[in-house]
Amino acid sequence: MDDLFVNVGKAIAAFEATIVSRSSAFDRFAEGLRDDNPSQMAALSTSAQRGLKLFLGKAKCVLCHSGPNFSDGEFHNIYVSRAGEDDYGRWDGVAQVRASSFNFESRHNDARPEQAFPWVRYVTRIPESKYQFKTPTLRDVAQRRSFMHNGRFSTLDEVIDFYDEIDEAKEFQDHEETTLVPIGLSHQEREDLIAFLHSLTDEEAQSELPDL
Repeated sequence: MDDLFVNVGKAIAAFEATIVSRSSAFDRFAEGLRDDNPSQMAALSTSAQRGLKLFLGKAKCVLCHSGPNFSDGEFHNIYVSRAGEDDYGRWDGVAQVRASSFNFESRHNDARPEQAFPWVRYVTRIPESKYQFKTPTLRDVAQRRSFMHNGRFSTLDEVIDFYDEIDEAKEFQDHEETTLVPIGLSHQEREDLIAFLHSLTDEEAQSELPDL
């Protein structure tokens, strides 16, 4: 039965690897900056360009959502989980990975010995890992139907509301990420930031399964 799960998982992973988001308005804008091409730079609206400046500056989104995938690939506690919730995020995940028969040290790993990942044996629980979750990519974020690991919010406006009031969310937790402070955006700034997030939508996204 393990072999069945492994093969299904590898098939799903192979398909997911074909889904690439790289044809957004922001991508054309970035190419325009690189090539000094005003017509490509015009792909990003004036509002979205102001939102990009907020993303990199006042709103500090880039501290976690960095790089071409708009994710630092790290785990953070952003105080989304509420007091009394049983999902401890990375704290639980570490134990599950160490115990899993499908981890990198299992017989199902296709890597050659010299390519094997030693990470599993070094992953340990620390108090700070409670309520930590991995930073998701922001590509195509406007296409999602819910936000945060637990689907707590249903709109980008609600997400921005949360960050505007982040200090209140910190009250019940012991380990504070000091980079998180209320961003205090004006109504126009909120609209501009959301316009930028919409600009990360791939306009040529694959909508059908590929022919195999």
